Amino acid sequence: MSVNQSFAEQLEVRWYSNGEQSLCCVLNHDDYASQIAVLCQSLAMRLRKLSSAGTDIIPCQDSITLVSADEQTLLYLKQQLELLLFQSSDDLSVDSRLHEIPICYDDRLDTDLTELAAKLGIDKAEIIERHHRVEYRVDMLGFLPGFFYLSGLDNTLKIARKTTPAVKVPAGSVAIAEQMSGIYSLASPGGWWVVGQTPEILFDIHTDPPVAISALDRIRFRPIEYVEYMERKA
Repeated sequence: MSVNQSFAEQLEVRWYSNGEQSLCCVLNHDDYASQIAVLCQSLAMRLRKLSSAGTDIIPCQDSITLVSADEQTLLYLKQQLELLLFQSSDDLSVDSRLHEIPICYDDRLDTDLTELAAKLGIDKAEIIERHHRVEYRVDMLGFLPGFFYLSGLDNTLKIARKTTPAVKVPAGSVAIAEQMSGIYSLASPGGWWVVGQTPEILFDIHTDPPVAISALDRIRFRPIEYVEYMERKA
């Protein structure tokens, strides 16, 4: 994906202070909302090349947060981000890889498919079909290590988060909420609706890097049977 200058010039850009050591740049464009995440990741990658030790560049779906204990460095990063954002070059493309992730939707696993079917008015088999037939994009990694926020969810599966979050969602859970699907690489409390489980280990502190999937990579889910799931888990 590339972003041309006219697109950048039409962006709504807002800056917020997160205290003395952090600034947040929020981007908005009503006609290109799906491309904002790509732009944020692309800009963050380029800004990291200009930053020094002791700084942090944190891209999200519609924002980039700059962190530095040094005020002058923080202002420098802000200036460089603004230059990158409004540069004349139209090449802000980012390479991405396609990953196939096995997923098991079996009722014997800890899923919310029965309740989801009742709330959505769609039978479980159709929910499963609509969930895995699309290609997702990793918009960002958040709120815990290796949690993947995936855009591309079928519109008919959009649903608000649970009113009461689960105390513990198992590692490997694949879930949906709002307009996204997500993967819990670690066990965690969570308010998303679990549709299936993957036997893959997607976060491993002993490997380099701990997460092999990067922001803006693409994801396809491959359904597997319960027997294969248990064999791979073992």
